Amino acid sequence: MRNLKTLKSIVNPFDEKYEVVESYFNSIKKRLSDAQAYNPRLSVVRFDIHYPNNNSVQPSDRDIRRFINSLAAQLKCSYSFKQHGKKQYLEYIWVKEFGKQSNKFHYHFCLLLNKDDFGFVGSTEPNTGKKTLAYLICEAWARTLGVDRKIAKGGIYLGRRPIHWLSKKQPDYEIEYNNVLKRLAYMAKPRDKVRNGIKGKSFSIGRYSIYTPKEKKWNADLL
Repeated sequence: MRNLKTLKSIVNPFDEKYEVVESYFNSIKKRLSDAQAYNPRLSVVRFDIHYPNNNSVQPSDRDIRRFINSLAAQLKCSYSFKQHGKKQYLEYIWVKEFGKQSNKFHYHFCLLLNKDDFGFVGSTEPNTGKKTLAYLICEAWARTLGVDRKIAKGGIYLGRRPIHWLSKKQPDYEIEYNNVLKRLAYMAKPRDKVRNGIKGKSFSIGRYSIYTPKEKKWNADLL
């Protein structure tokens, strides 16, 4: 992994007092643009992931991959996508940072999802009997670490506004798009990203398939 000193920083376009890593910021913008092109009605979900205050849990670079795998698998099982005629994806952006006070890594995370399926984050508890997106995020982190869900839940921070909706048909689209990009620009800040001697990724984007429609079989008798 390259040290952050070798990565070019530019002025944060939303706050000139701070900088962003240029390659990170450009990748974030492209991922957001690509997701919006595929999903005209897009949900952008922002949250942070911390390790529990438990000495038995040792942070690993494999954890975030396990988390994404677990979340994708649960979304496949917990949601019905049969009304869609196209593939559905779990798209993501994450950055890893090192907390000086906690002396541990933590993650800033963003999910990009079809709003028609994921219009709300919901409660971290399945009060309605349905497993919400927030509940599944906590469950995926618990399974990743092999701890009780209540312990893992303490490490998930959804914030006051965890979700933004982007639809180009809405009159306030440009305003909301800039609000989203401003929040995501924080993920590209150089501070706390990499320390000398620490291996592993500090930034990643990607997509997982969570639904593939079955091909229609033609009945020769009807032709």
